[in-house]
Amino acid sequence: MRGPSWPLVAAHLLVALSLEGRAAAEPRPSIFINDVKVEGLRGQRFTSVDVLFDDRGDLRIIAPGYRVTTVDSNSAPALAAAQKAAAATAAAKEGHRFYIATVQPKVGAAQWDIEVHINQVFVKKFRSREAEPLHEITRYLRPGANLIHFTARREEGDLRSHAASDWFELAVGEGTEVKGQMSLQKLTSYRRTAAETGTYNGESTLQVPGP
Repeated sequence: MRGPSWPLVAAHLLVALSLEGRAAAEPRPSIFINDVKVEGLRGQRFTSVDVLFDDRGDLRIIAPGYRVTTVDSNSAPALAAAQKAAAATAAAKEGHRFYIATVQPKVGAAQWDIEVHINQVFVKKFRSREAEPLHEITRYLRPGANLIHFTARREEGDLRSHAASDWFELAVGEGTEVKGQMSLQKLTSYRRTAAETGTYNGESTLQVPGP
């Protein structure tokens, strides 16, 4: 069998070079999170988000409960100051411990999953099928007002109850240890019942004492 003639090889090479040139000329798609363009994002995980490609081929991520901002190289001193402020807030919370407790009449009857973000930071997904007495959230808080975002989704599959008397609640409050047991003073809460279906978003504000 004879190999391809030189003109044919040259034609293949010309086509390949043409395709490479066209690919190089096309702009790379951009990535946006909540309409903020992000470049060089590393080591981040986003949960419960919607992803779409727009008409330009750009990737757009809609992430409820997250706030995205851009920081340039000139902002390094401000970033360092913010980190020092975060360390100061941790010291300010000394002596105050905050928790989320799951409360429900019957474990798993309401069939809800609730994701919690505090100040745009993902904390945990709480499931009605898993009884969890207390989950500490102190490290996510700062003195003053703290925004707590809840995203609730009904479990997929067969629903065992449609009664409003079956509910799943997240109670948020300050914990106090008394005689070796932790007592929770409820400051705010979020509840969904088995009479509801679908996806819900809610927000609440938790006030934390300052220094």
